[in-house]
Amino acid sequence: MNKIKHDFDKLFSDESRFSEANEKRVMQEIIARRNTSRKRSWQYPLIMCGSIFLIVLLAVIVSFESNISKEESLALWLQESGADEILYEEMNVLQKEDALVVYKVQTGSSLLVHAAYLIFKDGEWISTDHCTNGFGTEDATVHYLNSRQAPYLYCGTERSNGLKKVIVGKQEGKILEIANAGMFWFAFSKQPVARVVYEYIDGSMQRMNSIEWASTDIDDRVPVIGNMTGQQYKIQYTSNAMNRGNHEYTSYPIVIEPNVENLNRGDVVYVNAEDGTKTIARIVGLPGEKIAIHDGTIIVNTIPLDIYYGFATQMGFDVFEAYIDKLKEDGATFDENEIRKYFFWNMDELPLDAGEYYVAADNWGHGIMTKITDSLIIGKVLGYEALEIANEWSKSERALYDAFREQNDVEIFRDVDPLTIARVQLYAKFLADEQTVYRLYTTRENYSKWSEAEHMRQHTQVEAERNRSWALEMAKAMKNGAFKELPDHGGVILFTQNESDMGYQMVKNENGIWQVAFMPIQ
Repeated sequence: MNKIKHDFDKLFSDESRFSEANEKRVMQEIIARRNTSRKRSWQYPLIMCGSIFLIVLLAVIVSFESNISKEESLALWLQESGADEILYEEMNVLQKEDALVVYKVQTGSSLLVHAAYLIFKDGEWISTDHCTNGFGTEDATVHYLNSRQAPYLYCGTERSNGLKKVIVGKQEGKILEIANAGMFWFAFSKQPVARVVYEYIDGSMQRMNSIEWASTDIDDRVPVIGNMTGQQYKIQYTSNAMNRGNHEYTSYPIVIEPNVENLNRGDVVYVNAEDGTKTIARIVGLPGEKIAIHDGTIIVNTIPLDIYYGFATQMGFDVFEAYIDKLKEDGATFDENEIRKYFFWNMDELPLDAGEYYVAADNWGHGIMTKITDSLIIGKVLGYEALEIANEWSKSERALYDAFREQNDVEIFRDVDPLTIARVQLYAKFLADEQTVYRLYTTRENYSKWSEAEHMRQHTQVEAERNRSWALEMAKAMKNGAFKELPDHGGVILFTQNESDMGYQMVKNENGIWQVAFMPIQ
């Protein structure tokens, strides 16, 4: 009260004082207002808290309604995409307002599985990356990506159920089992050319390629040519530069063609190296292109060179972890960091001018990987000459071939064991003699599949040349084969090639002589 009286006295001087009655009234009003102010001092926080509560409640309601809207929008997007079944769905994967959905679309006998990465924007879902794989009849395991900006979405299929893990770059992928089909996997990577490695339940590992290569029959064997012509000559190459695990380009002398007009990607060339030595390497970059290497993958004009010689390889191993395990198993002494350097080799983009090529050894770390000019190219490596390899067949097998080719009389093979007869046919195929190949097939009724004329039309000279290496490998593998006779004048030669079980069907003709069936088991 004293403070209020003091405040009042300060406001008014003696000259302007109110009457005693007015002064009393004014003082009462001041006291009333002061009390009211005190009362409201605890009401303000209450009102503030109530307001905040209402705002939060409203935000929750709005957020709830927004989530429903997003879900409805996503359901509509999937419906428009023709999804038959949603296999996987996750929100806020890499950021807020995004989603990853995996769904399948069944069209007749065709099954496609899609992985889609979407962003919610302006009230609708927009697909920023889409990865699709199908489950076809082939056994190839494949992957590819469509994205042109990070994050990059990878996916793939595996028809068997033996897949344990998929590693994309440094990320482990998510694997889904698809009923009655196999496995589908997907993963994100910050890199557009990330290394993709499959690890199987049996412990084996494999570096994977894209669908383009997996569905194409690429022959990575050393070519075998007929007799040399013109200025061609042979050298005995001894380096491990091209060794992919089968002593490639060192098993026999290799043929060099010095007159080279046009060179293509994949050609093997004989070159003068910078250190003054002569070596061989494979052309991976052509004039006018830009070459880069990322984590052991060669990039041509920003596109991965998705073929066996486009990946880092050591002695046939293209997976770093598998190669290290092999070295440990063999008790070898090695520098793991040095090996890692080659498997994860990186090189900034390098432009190639006119007359310049980029070459790389198949066995990274054992040969050259560099830009060269055409002036350093001595010649093109054609492969092995057939005559150098003929001794893979015994003298008696070659003699049987010569006699049959001259006489065209199957009686030559009476009392000859089926395995020898099969190897004679492979010798004919090795020599690109398709006429003799056909005449060694069975003539037994109901077993012939096509005529000799049709066979010769189907097997062009170019195809016959390509089959030389196949015939050589089959003959080598068949050496340790075993023949098993079957009922109804049939039989099969069983053997193993590249850890796969193989079979060569035989049929006994009406005169009791074994001949090759038209459909060997492979």
